[in-house]
Amino acid sequence: INQSLAGGLIMVPTVLPHFTVRQVVSTVNVWDGQTVVLGGLLSETVTTIKDQVPVLGDLPLVGRLFRSESKTSGKKNLLIFVTPTLIDPAGNRLHTDEEMPFAQTGFPAQPPVVAGAERN
Repeated sequence: INQSLAGGLIMVPTVLPHFTVRQVVSTVNVWDGQTVVLGGLLSETVTTIKDQVPVLGDLPLVGRLFRSESKTSGKKNLLIFVTPTLIDPAGNRLHTDEEMPFAQTGFPAQPPVVAGAERN
């Protein structure tokens, strides 16, 4: 697994779009039509906003009354869901849903949960 995160810092407002690149490179073996979840790319942002009343915020003693500073933070977790589908050169699926080994069995039956029961 190879994970990377690339981004930049914008100091002034701009008309051009800003892109942040986050990528995951993995090698996995899955059945045709089975979904794989790739994740673990965490990012955290901290933003500081400073506001002030023009001229009054610059005064030596009372300027603090006319200024404010706030910080906000946020966290993001990127999850990528991939479902491969095998096709022939004509663009048709190679396997039908009935041929898939996992399609007929589904999830195994789970034992019922009884309140107060002990687990082994």
